[in-house]
Amino acid sequence: MKILNVISVFRPHGGTIAKLRTIVQHSRNEHQIYFYCYPHEYEEAKTLDGYYKEIGVQTYYGNVGRNFIKAVFEIKNIIKENKIDIVHYYFNYENLTITLLKTLCPNVKYIRSFVGYIDISPFRKQTLRLALRRTENYVYISNYIKEKYEETHQLLKKKNSTIIYNCPIYIDKGEIDVAVKDIILYVGAINEHKNVPQLIETMNIVVNEFKRDDIVLQIVGDGKDRKQVEELIAKYNLQKNVILHG
Repeated sequence: MKILNVISVFRPHGGTIAKLRTIVQHSRNEHQIYFYCYPHEYEEAKTLDGYYKEIGVQTYYGNVGRNFIKAVFEIKNIIKENKIDIVHYYFNYENLTITLLKTLCPNVKYIRSFVGYIDISPFRKQTLRLALRRTENYVYISNYIKEKYEETHQLLKKKNSTIIYNCPIYIDKGEIDVAVKDIILYVGAINEHKNVPQLIETMNIVVNEFKRDDIVLQIVGDGKDRKQVEELIAKYNLQKNVILHG
């Protein structure tokens, strides 16, 4: 099975690209990656290509910016030349491309992964629905994300879908410092699509219902939902168990 992953981020620090790197490295299928790039990112993106060459993954760098028509025809050529079976895409940015690509390459299976929820404007929701109608297969990282998107876009309830949770990273027990084994670390933005308030709700259950007051959640990051998180911490009396570092 030949799979082309289409994605508009390339820096290795984000969670989505980290998951994609793990998939392409360990999958039994043949993976290729097309990176959307803006002109000012293009050269930087190519400098990271050594990682993919080392693991034997073919990559393409589309210096297309917002010209999704150019991206469509570049991706179409990759599909035809490599006899791609599946196109897998991740973000709303790729939606317009996929909408047109489905017309040009109708025999390819298209899969959209939802890795987080972002509330967008009514106009952008309408353009998103156009792409959702054209894609039949979806992957969600949790029931929460699935419910959020199906609530916003009712048509998704009729689509093929599956939930694949983020998997833990294996760490040898010899590498764990027992002095910090009770610390949970979150690094990222504090906003709706990162679902940090739900993390505080979980800590309430862990600390107050299961009486595990030895566990501490350390949050490194900031965002528009910080006030809501602070209110939840105070509501559940978790000041000693949830630390906001900013």
